[in-house]
Amino acid sequence: MLATLLGLIACSDYSLDKKEPYIPEEDDTAVEEIVEPSEYADILIEPNPIEFGYLLKDCPSDPIDVTITNTGLADLEISNIYLDGQSASAFSTTYDGSEIVLAHNESITLGAYFLPTLYRTYDIELKVDSNDPDDPTASALVSGTGSDGALYEETFFQELSTTVDVLWVIDNSCSMSDNVENVRNNFSSFLGSFLSLGLDYQMAMITTDVADNGSFQGAVMNSAQGQTTVESTFNSTINNILSGAGSSSSQDTEKGLLTTQLALNNSSQSSFIRHPDNGLSVILITDEDDNGSSPSSSSFISWFQGLKSNDISLARMSGFVDANGLKPLKAILLILMLQTGRMI
Repeated sequence: MLATLLGLIACSDYSLDKKEPYIPEEDDTAVEEIVEPSEYADILIEPNPIEFGYLLKDCPSDPIDVTITNTGLADLEISNIYLDGQSASAFSTTYDGSEIVLAHNESITLGAYFLPTLYRTYDIELKVDSNDPDDPTASALVSGTGSDGALYEETFFQELSTTVDVLWVIDNSCSMSDNVENVRNNFSSFLGSFLSLGLDYQMAMITTDVADNGSFQGAVMNSAQGQTTVESTFNSTINNILSGAGSSSSQDTEKGLLTTQLALNNSSQSSFIRHPDNGLSVILITDEDDNGSSPSSSSFISWFQGLKSNDISLARMSGFVDANGLKPLKAILLILMLQTGRMI
C-alpha cells in the first residue's frame, strides 16, 4: 500500500507580509517587528501549492482540505471559487457556489479532489474572487499525475518474523528454463538483501513435477551455513534441476500447488516447518496452473493457512507467474495476500 500528509498552517493574527527580523549588533536576542493586520480584507489560501502527487489512472483521490482565511480587519467577501486551466475537469471541489463572508481571522475549509483519466501530469489553478483590494483574484497552484502501477507508491508497515522457513517451488519444464536461469543468476543479490534482515532462516527447493513427489532437491540451506555455502548449494541445485528431463509440457505433470502440499505433508520432511511461531514463505515460479486437479483452490488455501493456525499471517505465498492463462493460480495468491494482510 499512499498516505499524503497535509500540514495546514494555523491562522495568524498578523499578515504573512512581514519585515525581516532586526538583530541588534550587541545583543544575541532577535526582535521581530510586529506588523499590524491590513485594515482591508486580506485573503490567504492554504496549502499553496495543492499537490496530489501520483495517482492511478481512473482512481479518485482522497480529499485535500483547502482553507481560505481572512487575515485582514475588514470583512472578506468571496463571490466565486473555481478551477481554471485546460485540465480543470480532472479536479473538483466541494464549493457549492454560494457567496461567503469571512470576518477577521475567520476561515472556511473545502475539499479538493483529483481524478486522472490519462497517464499525464495535470497543472491548473484554484482561483478565488473576492473584495481583497490587493489580490481580487487570488490563486493556488493545483497539480497531480495520472500513473500506472509502476509509478504508484503505497506505504505500509509489516511486522517482521525473525525466523522463517522458505520453500522454493521451481517449474522445471522446458518453457521455464530461461526464467529459472534468471532466478539463479540473481539469487546472490536476493540473498544479500535477505541476510541484511538478520533472519534465522532455512531454505529448501522442490519442482512442480508430480513425478518428484514434492521431494527436496539438493540439500536444505540455512543461516548457519554462511552466504557463500548457501549460494553454492542453491546454484548447484538449480543446475541439476535444469539439466534433468524435467516436466513435460503436459498439464498432468506440472502442478505447483499439489507438489507444495506433497512437500510440506511429507513426514520425512516434517522437520522443515520448525516452530509454530516461525514464518513460512513459499515462492512459486511457474507458467502453469494446476488445472483443476486436487487440491482445489479453496481446499489449498484452507490447508496452507492451517499450517499456521495460531496466526495465519505467518503463512505467506509469493508467485512469479507468467502473465497469460494463470487466473486460478493468481486468484489463490491474491486471496492469501488479502487474508493474511501481508504483501506476498
